[in-house]
Amino acid sequence: MFRNYKFELNSKWAKKRLDPTQRYKISASQWTVFLEQRSFDDFKALSKSKFELAKRNKYYHHLGIGGYERKLTQWEQEDEAQRAKGLPVLLDQLGHRGSWWIRARVPAKKAKSGLSFADPMVEEAAKNIFKVAAKQQAGEFKPQREKDVLTVALGNP
Repeated sequence: MFRNYKFELNSKWAKKRLDPTQRYKISASQWTVFLEQRSFDDFKALSKSKFELAKRNKYYHHLGIGGYERKLTQWEQEDEAQRAKGLPVLLDQLGHRGSWWIRARVPAKKAKSGLSFADPMVEEAAKNIFKVAAKQQAGEFKPQREKDVLTVALGNP
C-alpha cells in the first residue's frame, strides 16, 4: 500500500512538510525513513533529472500509475467488442504502437465517446498518425525498424 502513494506522498506531503500519518496507513517511523531517503543528494539529483526529462514531454498521457500494462487487457476487450459489431478497430488501422499511443492520450472521461483530445497538439499528432498509417496501407510508406508509423508521424528521430 505504501509504494502506491510514493508520488503523492512526495509531491503533496513531503515537499510541503505535512504529516500524512493520519490519512494513510503509515507509521511515524515509516514517514521518517521516507523523508530521510528524499534528503540524500543522489535522490535530489535523480529527482531533478527526471523533472527536467518530464518537462520535455509534449504529449501527456492519461494512463495513471499502471501505465500501458494496466490498460492493454481493457483495450483488447474493446477491440474484440468492436470487431463483433463489425465496426472498424483502431488497432487494425494503426498497429499496436499507434493505437496504444492514441488511446493513452484520450482522457478517461472522453474515452467512452470516441477519440476526443483535450490538447490540440495531441489531436494534430493523432491526425498525423492516421495519415501515415493510411500511406502504409496504400503501400506508399514502408516501416523499417526505428522508422515506423508512430515515429514518422510524431517527427521523432
